[in-house]
Amino acid sequence: MGVPTFYRYVHDRWPRCLSDCAEPVAAGPSAAAGPAAVEFDALYLDFNGLVHNATHPQDRPAPATRAAMMLEIFRLVDRLVAVARPRRLLYIAVDGVAPRAKMDQQRSRRFLTAEERRVAAVPVSEEAAAAAEAAEPGSGGAACSFDHNAITPGSAFMADLRHSLRYYCASRAASSPAWRRLEVVLSDSAVAGEGEHKIMDFIRQQRRQPGYAPDTSHCIYGLDADLVMLSLATHELRVHLLREWVPVGAERFRVRCDACGRDGHTRDEHALRASKTAHHKRGPAAGLAGRIAPAASPPAEGGAGAGAASGAGASAGAGGAGAGAAAGAAAAGAGAAGAGAGAASAAAARAAASSVCAAGEDTAVGCCGAAVGSGAADATGGWRASEYRARFGGDFDAAKLRALCVAHVRGLAWCAHYYYHGCADWRWHFGFHYAPYAHDLAAVAAELAAVADGPWAGGAAGDVAGGAAGSESIGAWGGEGPLRPVQQLAAVLPPSSAALLPASYRPLVCSGSSPLAAYYPRDVPLDSRGCAHLWQAVPLLPFLPITALLRELAPLPLTAEEARHDAVGRERLYAHPDLARRVCAPPAVRDPEPHGRQEDGGFGARESPRPASAEAGWLALARPSFVAGSVRRREGGEPSGRQARAPLDMPLPPVCAGSFACFDFRPPKRRTHSPAPLPRATPLPPRLTLAELSAATRGKSTAEAAAAPAAASASAPQKRRKTSATAAELALARGGSARAQPQAGAGGKHKAPTPVDPGAMFGFTCV
Repeated sequence: MGVPTFYRYVHDRWPRCLSDCAEPVAAGPSAAAGPAAVEFDALYLDFNGLVHNATHPQDRPAPATRAAMMLEIFRLVDRLVAVARPRRLLYIAVDGVAPRAKMDQQRSRRFLTAEERRVAAVPVSEEAAAAAEAAEPGSGGAACSFDHNAITPGSAFMADLRHSLRYYCASRAASSPAWRRLEVVLSDSAVAGEGEHKIMDFIRQQRRQPGYAPDTSHCIYGLDADLVMLSLATHELRVHLLREWVPVGAERFRVRCDACGRDGHTRDEHALRASKTAHHKRGPAAGLAGRIAPAASPPAEGGAGAGAASGAGASAGAGGAGAGAAAGAAAAGAGAAGAGAGAASAAAARAAASSVCAAGEDTAVGCCGAAVGSGAADATGGWRASEYRARFGGDFDAAKLRALCVAHVRGLAWCAHYYYHGCADWRWHFGFHYAPYAHDLAAVAAELAAVADGPWAGGAAGDVAGGAAGSESIGAWGGEGPLRPVQQLAAVLPPSSAALLPASYRPLVCSGSSPLAAYYPRDVPLDSRGCAHLWQAVPLLPFLPITALLRELAPLPLTAEEARHDAVGRERLYAHPDLARRVCAPPAVRDPEPHGRQEDGGFGARESPRPASAEAGWLALARPSFVAGSVRRREGGEPSGRQARAPLDMPLPPVCAGSFACFDFRPPKRRTHSPAPLPRATPLPPRLTLAELSAATRGKSTAEAAAAPAAASASAPQKRRKTSATAAELALARGGSARAQPQAGAGGKHKAPTPVDPGAMFGFTCV
């Protein structure tokens, strides 16, 4: 899951990290693979963003039928392959069933989308959506408004996408010159896992295999900003992110202040900043209150945030796909975003704190349950206690605060494992709409670290989770696997999209007499305090109990077609027959090692060694294969060796069975990811200098920082000043080499220059 506005943050501060990639003139399936300005060994497609672009493009009308949507998807993939020019591998990753933590976020998004449609008075009629979903696979779909919630595993649309991509990969492997040397791995929605995490898990496992080239260059297409953090977590030195150009920041509009002459704000905004600065200088307490107080006063009990208590509380916060670390900071400031109120906000905060003390709230929640009453804390603590009660209800006490903090720390551990090793627990979720304030979180985290055998280790002793979670430790995870696609579909869709569900499931979501009716409200309360846009609001949805959902779904029947939508499977590997003959080992050579995915395609699930009979037909891929793993041939890519035909009556020719090779693909034995550059990898020079990085932390762009030294040197003579900077830092600041200077050793001799990794100063390597 992305981090809102993160791409714009990077774009504005480090623009030299970005570069334009020119498209070739001849882009299409017939374009031959030839020299280009930039070529990569592997291209990875986080596919759901591409599907969204194809189904509702920004610059032209949306495709009228499902067949037209698939043709547009094919065109976009052809375009990306022509731009990136992958030499060895194309990996297509479509979102499959997500972990429960991400499902909470998906559920909130889809209910919020339904609310946006209702507010905009542009609903998608259930009759029209049902007609589209019930259309025969060969009819090409109905020309109607497209419900984008259909881009969810288990829907008829995703089943059609799966079959279309299988045809597309077979067709391109058979006839496209650009694909002749490519190994194409298709991980569609039948394989569990989010697209970006499938990609990263594939890279992590491949780089741990013998024979992996440490200087492999990767290109990842995707729109989620967390791809930046995921790519850094792999510690591969040559990872590039590819995305469509979108105007952001100064590219959308340029505003210049005629008071100070700088870009990015107007004269009125400049005056507002000046008044805030003056207000801050009047006193530290007043300045702090002015930054954290809401627009008027803290909401009273029963306000917009009080619904969290009755619903058991929680947004995908720390449970979002990797955004857990940011969730604490974001939620800690959720009530503080309405601070453009000026000096009145400080008075409001003081008045609210005074009212709490005057009411005798001696048991108000403070740090780790400490009493916050008159004389027990400053104004800050009283405001924090008031905000907790407003969000979680009047009965929010010290025990519940402790449970909230423990759950958040556990969420951070889950997210770290998700980023570096894969999904630790498919059924865990955060369980609260809001995160705790950092003041309380720090105290609980310190206590957990003190009682644990190592920081938050799985072997922590004692009741570290308080009364809410018993003796459960931070690092102990459950072993249950992912849900099935149709089960997730029922878990995340709002009632307005019930037409996308199997017919037998719809009453469970829509009927007022359903035992789960309380979890599928048609009107969702939104906490929009401090939000400039509706999508920033927190939907106060009650959390759906997965166990109860599965119990209700178990007896409900599925038709044969709906059962096919619920299919789970393996990744597939496509290749031209000539390449397939070179990379497939003889039948006598087999990979005897156990593998990391179950037969049903469970992503990242543990698996015991298979008996010898279960290994029949699996062949180890041999060099010159770019991919490590084993394959099992699918004759002609279709049962009984039939031709691959275009689904949905698309006007495309069938593909002969012998013109392409299709295999079930099984990745190699799982190895623990090593979060460090490979020893034999060739280091790259940094793009940014130390001066630019330092300037960016002060809110300046790297372009301004690069221009500043030149202007200073032209206007004033150089002066030698004492500095504590190292030789490597000075070299980076001058834009020169990042190697240490020779040092005098014993006897006046100089030691040989020692290479210095510039990224070691910052904890990362600039790429």
